[in-house]
Amino acid sequence: MEMTAGSPSVFVFFSLVTIGRNRLTAYGFMLIQLSR
Repeated sequence: MEMTAGSPSVFVFFSLVTIGRNRLTAYGFMLIQLSR
């Protein structure tokens, strides 16, 4: 995976995907804690 400065849209896309995954993980963890 190479980071090219000429394509900022790809960087934004990957950052959004990472943030979305982290948020989903946090929500899943909260649901698990609430369902116990």
